[in-house]
Amino acid sequence: MRDLRRVTRGALTRGVIAALALALAVLFGGCGRTELDVGGDDGAAPVDVAPGDVPSGEDLPDGFAPDGEDVPDGADVPDAARVLTSIALSPPAVDLPVGTTQSLTVTGLYSDGTNADVTAMAAFTVDNPAVVGLMGNTAAGLAPGVGTVTATVGALSATARITVPTAPLRSITVLPGMAAVGIGGVVRFTADGTLADGTHVDVTSSVVWDSTDPGVARVDASGVATGVSAGTATVTASLGAIRAWASSRSPRPPSPGSPSPR
Repeated sequence: MRDLRRVTRGALTRGVIAALALALAVLFGGCGRTELDVGGDDGAAPVDVAPGDVPSGEDLPDGFAPDGEDVPDGADVPDAARVLTSIALSPPAVDLPVGTTQSLTVTGLYSDGTNADVTAMAAFTVDNPAVVGLMGNTAAGLAPGVGTVTATVGALSATARITVPTAPLRSITVLPGMAAVGIGGVVRFTADGTLADGTHVDVTSSVVWDSTDPGVARVDASGVATGVSAGTATVTASLGAIRAWASSRSPRPPSPGSPSPR
């Protein structure tokens, strides 16, 4: 019995020493590197994984990231930080008759060569608020003259020149004047404005679009009509007291077994 206790104590002592040695090796050895034995019993060599060992852009094992950061499983390590390098404001120049509006869009160019809409990130200002009104990214013609709208994102900026002509808007024409669209199909209408001096300007984004029968054809705020069911509807464009219209027809689909049109 005494010999058994001696053997048991010796085994426990050796186990404690081995555990302490392993803890010290983990704390002070390896210089931040982790060895993963992925070979199992098939004789494959251990794989040594450390933050600097995976080239940029290659997949990391699940749960690993440079500098100890966590990333979602299967995520890629980016080649470099994606930086916004320049912005552009569009349209860069526009004629905006009194009483009309124009939405402006900011496009960002990034260091990796990609583009993105960054309008929501931009701050907008105008240098001549008596001529050009501004609400967010929407400019409005208030009085004849010229104004410059500036969009700013961080240290980057871009400008658009807004000209409010002297001649007032005389009439609107919706183009095309008639369109046929299948059920589920779409057609884009535009509004052409004619000024008192005969000049033509695009007022598509300024007018209010509507449909006389949304059950046949519905139209959105940008003038895009969608066929809903068979029939005919009138698409209208209004700007104050000025109104224009076009006809949109959704043909009835052929019934089963009917001969195809020649």
